[in-house]
Amino acid sequence: MLAVNNNVEYKNIRLKQIKVDNTKPVKNARQELSNLLFGKSITSSPLTFGWSQNIPQEEKQILDLLTDPSVKNVLVASHSRPDGDAYGSNLGICGILESLNKNVQSVIDYKPANSFAKMPSAVPGKSAIEYIKGRPDYIKSDNFDVAVITDTPDPALTTDKVIDLLAKAKKIVIIDHHPEQLQKWKAALALRGVSEDRILYWRETRTSAAEMVGELDKEIVDESKKRNIAQYNPEYYHNYRLAIAGGIITDCGGLKTNTGDPNKIELARLSEKKVESPSGKLISATRAIFNWLINNSGVTQSKINMQDITRCSLPKSVDKKINDIMNGKVKVPGVEVKPSSKDDIFTYVKIDNFNAFNDLAKITNSQIKDVKVNGGDLYRELKKRLEEKIVLDKDVGFVMIVLNFSDSTILNFRSYGYNSLDGESYVPGHVFTNSLSKIMVDKLSEANLGEGGGHENATGFKLKEGVDFYKDVLPLVKKIIAEETKGKDLRKVPPEHQARVDELLFEKSASSVA
Repeated sequence: MLAVNNNVEYKNIRLKQIKVDNTKPVKNARQELSNLLFGKSITSSPLTFGWSQNIPQEEKQILDLLTDPSVKNVLVASHSRPDGDAYGSNLGICGILESLNKNVQSVIDYKPANSFAKMPSAVPGKSAIEYIKGRPDYIKSDNFDVAVITDTPDPALTTDKVIDLLAKAKKIVIIDHHPEQLQKWKAALALRGVSEDRILYWRETRTSAAEMVGELDKEIVDESKKRNIAQYNPEYYHNYRLAIAGGIITDCGGLKTNTGDPNKIELARLSEKKVESPSGKLISATRAIFNWLINNSGVTQSKINMQDITRCSLPKSVDKKINDIMNGKVKVPGVEVKPSSKDDIFTYVKIDNFNAFNDLAKITNSQIKDVKVNGGDLYRELKKRLEEKIVLDKDVGFVMIVLNFSDSTILNFRSYGYNSLDGESYVPGHVFTNSLSKIMVDKLSEANLGEGGGHENATGFKLKEGVDFYKDVLPLVKKIIAEETKGKDLRKVPPEHQARVDELLFEKSASSVA
């Protein structure tokens, strides 16, 4: 029997005692409870309390907090030098909060990139650049009930000013999909007087923080159909979901197909977890969230072009120049390229001079009208194409991007291959991601060359002052690749994984026929 007592709390609502007649079927008690909680009877299925039962407890706590009517003012932040996932997850949380009628301010302590100008924000008529504040100084108030930071595993990836703002909130929510770094956040916040009980931390292995935010959004929509969520407006402007979808794309290694038809878009890398679609098909959890975001964005599919949302629109002359630079066909001062080959999976691009990209930007801006780009935008475009190339080009297995700033040198690593089942792609030749990129960061850290972190197949590393790239870094990188691959081709399927590869490709083939 279902017993309820005076001490039960549900979403901050204390339940009155319900008398259950032991002679009646249990469903009558369930109906009484559903009337009390939702104002209507639920008879088609057993009553579930709160959010879905298949999501982590941390996610439920965050959902409770975000939908709490007493939470009025919220700050949303993400890491500096933002990528698409930082933008998408940030704009997604803002959209959720705006639909809950909260007062929202967003900040990323770095000038928003023009390459993400077409990402829609949570407010009609405002682009991502107009919505997200470029500096903490632009934040008008610091009286926050909650502060949320997404896609930022390490506090070192943002600035002290942003952390200072976070620390002023009554509750701090950290949403991230990278390896565990909570202790670093606890330490940084403790220095600012923040106790552990003020921190909610949801870290889960996903393709992107944007995927996690998309799940939060979907959970609120699904739950709102079962109960009244205070202040929630289901008819709110939902175009921001395209920004979340764009964040998923950028952390999934890009698009396999350059098409404006969302139904034909294939993500280069998906999570392996399978879910069942309404049609009964087994699909990737990542793909399921992506499809939901597209189909519930409030935009007709004929008008959606995800490539425009995550990429600069470049004239053909500039587009070809970037591809030629990336492939080592064109040499420009300050940009060094080592192409890959069938016999060498390793390629790197070292950028010491942004003038080459600034010159390209001038040409671009003279040829297009809608979006003005700068050298940094074109660099991010080059980086994005390198990330896509590593997934799509069977002769590439490991990419290193070296970027010299005035005060630091940043390395970005990307690796794909077959030595693990941690990720999933439907691109023949690159079905499984590998851990080489993460191993690279760990080994460079052990050599005391700097510090970094990230995913198994996508990591970043900041060199210590005085470390020489050619003398200290490049020889070690080559040595690590040789040791870890041991002469094996990362793109060749190990015998123990062949059955799984065949299964995935069969599912791909079957779904395309269906």
